[in-house]
Amino acid sequence: MLKYIGNASLADIPARDLTDDEVKIYGGEEFLLSTGLYAKVEVKQSKTLHENKNLQPESENKGCSGC
Repeated sequence: MLKYIGNASLADIPARDLTDDEVKIYGGEEFLLSTGLYAKVEVKQSKTLHENKNLQPESENKGCSGC
């Protein structure tokens, strides 16, 4: 993924962040970085829900015995 950091644009290339697939379509990473309009972004993979207890949903039972 490349992040758009520029104040200009190039013909036929979107002036926005680009996905990895779009980077290939629009000339490749080396070319796009050389324009000074894009910066490389490392995409962090998030932990799955069972690995990160902070992301697990709370119980629906809120202590209401008659619900």
